Amino acid sequence: MRSRTPLPVLKLLVAVAAILWLPEQGSGQEAGKESASSTTAQIKELDAARAKQLVPQHRDKTLNLNGLTTLSREVATALAGHADYLQLNGIASLEPDAADALAKCRGDLQLEGLVSLDSRPLARKLALQRGTLQLNRLRSVAEPISQTLAECLGKLYLDGLVAIDSTSLARKLGSRGDAVMLVHIKELGPEAARGFSSARCDLYLKGLEKIGDETAQILASHEGVLDLDGLTSIAPEAAAAVARNRGPLDLGSLKELSPEAAAALGGHKGAMCLSGLSRLDAEVARGLAGHTGHLTLSGVRSLSLGAAEALVGCKGVVVLDGVNRLEDDVALALAQHRAGSNTGFVLVPDALRDLSDKSDLAVRRSRHVRLGNWLETTNAP
Repeated sequence: MRSRTPLPVLKLLVAVAAILWLPEQGSGQEAGKESASSTTAQIKELDAARAKQLVPQHRDKTLNLNGLTTLSREVATALAGHADYLQLNGIASLEPDAADALAKCRGDLQLEGLVSLDSRPLARKLALQRGTLQLNRLRSVAEPISQTLAECLGKLYLDGLVAIDSTSLARKLGSRGDAVMLVHIKELGPEAARGFSSARCDLYLKGLEKIGDETAQILASHEGVLDLDGLTSIAPEAAAAVARNRGPLDLGSLKELSPEAAAALGGHKGAMCLSGLSRLDAEVARGLAGHTGHLTLSGVRSLSLGAAEALVGCKGVVVLDGVNRLEDDVALALAQHRAGSNTGFVLVPDALRDLSDKSDLAVRRSRHVRLGNWLETTNAP
């Protein structure tokens, strides 16, 4: 008599076989999708006939053609029929007729590789798309394109600009509510400064090599981080203006500071970085002593008695973590600080290594001298 496989065991075997078989089918489908997507992304050349085939094949799907570096008017016209997302991030520039044809695209466009944009219809098309518009390879934007981009419905990023002259475009960039990184701009005129100052933003202009008095006066009303780390010198008038910025001020590349400019910057309220200064004389220290907030002087390597006495009574926290050795008289002077509770000095522990026991104890007992981080480190009583 032939033995039969019990029914429960048979069902179990069938279930196991199904489980083992299904992933192969599924992974094959996913591989097919990935293959199709990567295939279009690898296309280096495209004619109008092939473009017309791709559009219906990618209905309701993203069409990735980031491998293209050129685009003719005929191909642009064909691709304009795509109603979903069209990626052309390998295109650096477009002839006017191709740009105007692409501007009629039914779906959203992504052209993050553009280094020039001269077509107003295309600029309008990009500006009217909802969502973030990133054109970070554009080096400059002339009128009337700048005005068109200023009307962008979503967030606009133009981090590659080397120049900006439009008030409305600067205002649009500043209105994003996040950091505006324009590190390639070497000179900023009053028009752009006016736009940035009309919107609260963190403005990073690390490439700025000089600043005129008029521009500085306009930036005086700016609110947020003002990073002018590229400046190596500043006139007293400009210093007085940027010191009125309502937010952190970074002038970390200043190599020297006149007593007049120091006194002007001493009026700033908030965090200020002057880490480019390698020496601090008494007159400059006296001017900076009026600063309210954290003043970072990490580039200063040694501190004279005159400078220390000028800083005593400062209205904020002075970070001197670049000073690696204190003389006894300087240490005793700093320990005499008796201003408000959130004022004083930050030093590195190594700065105390050669002090006498008396000076070392005076510093360590001071509630206004911290060794390390002002917020996290307290001295022994």
